Amino acid sequence: MSRLEEDLERWQAAGLLDSGTAARIASFERERRAARSPTREFAFEVLAYLGVALASVGVFALIAQSWEGLASWARILVVALPSLLGFALGFGLMRSSGEPLHRAARVAWVVASALVGGTVAVIANEAGASDRVVGLAGSGAALGAVLLVWALQPHPLTVLGLAGALGAFGFAAGAWRDVAGPGDEGLGVLAAGVLGFVLAELGLAVPERVARPAFAGLCLFGAFMAGLEGEVLWAETATVGLAVLLLAWSAVRRSVALTAVATIGLFVGLVDIIFEYFEEELGAPVALILSGAVVLGAVLLLARFLAPGRRAPDAHEA
Repeated sequence: MSRLEEDLERWQAAGLLDSGTAARIASFERERRAARSPTREFAFEVLAYLGVALASVGVFALIAQSWEGLASWARILVVALPSLLGFALGFGLMRSSGEPLHRAARVAWVVASALVGGTVAVIANEAGASDRVVGLAGSGAALGAVLLVWALQPHPLTVLGLAGALGAFGFAAGAWRDVAGPGDEGLGVLAAGVLGFVLAELGLAVPERVARPAFAGLCLFGAFMAGLEGEVLWAETATVGLAVLLLAWSAVRRSVALTAVATIGLFVGLVDIIFEYFEEELGAPVALILSGAVVLGAVLLLARFLAPGRRAPDAHEA
C-alpha cells in the first residue's frame, strides 16, 4: 500500500473524507504520476544512450592508444568484455517498465552485436588469418548476433541494425577476391540490399515500414559504391535505374520513407552521371538544372501512370 492510500484511509476513518472524494483524489494522483512518467523515462532513455556512446568511445580510444602494447588475450578481452556488458545492460533495461527504456535496451544490444563481430575479427586476426578472412568472419559474427537480437525483438531499431550488419557482410563478401575493388565490394552490398528488400516485401523482415526503405538505401549505396573507381557507366546507370524502380514501387506501396530514399538515390545518381560525363561540355550550373528537370519529369510521369484510377489500392500500408 502506498503512502497516499494509507493517508486516504486514515482521513476517511477520521471522517474528514467520504469514499467518493477519496477515490477521486486517488484517481487524480494516478493520472498525475502517469503524466510525469513519460518525461522521466525519456530522460532515462537519453542518459542510457549517453552511457552507451561514452562507453563505445572509451573502447575505441583504449584500442587506439594501447593496441600495439596489448597481448593477444588482452586485445580479445578489451572488445569482448564491453560486448558482454552491452548485452547485460540491455537485459537490465528490458526488465524496466516503459517503451523508452526498451528502446535503449535494443540500441545496447545492437552495439553489443557489433562488438561480437569485432571480437571474432580480433580472434581471427590474432590467429594469423588473412584480412579477407578477418573481415568475413567479423561481419558474419556481427550479422548472426544482430539477427538473433532482431528475431527476439523485431523493432525499427533492430531492423536498422540488421540492415547495417547485412551490408557489412555483403561488403566483406565482395572483397573476398584478391583483386577486389570498389566494384566488387559495391556489388556485395547491392546483393545484400536486394536480399533484404525481397525479404521485406515477403513480410519476413519486419517491421516492413522500416525494413523496406532501409534495404532500399542499401541497394542504392551498393550501386553507387560500385561506381567509385571512376567512369563505371554500368554502376552509375544502375544507381539511377534502381532509384526510378524504387520510386515507382514507393507509389505502389504508398511509403513516404521509401519515396524519400529513392528520391535521394535518384538525385545522387543523376548528379554523378552528369558531372562525370557532361560537366566539361555543359558546366556545373547547367548540369544541375538538367538533373532537377529529369527528377521533376520522373515525378510527373510516375504521378500520371500510377494515379489512383490506374491501379487497385494496395492493401499493405508501408
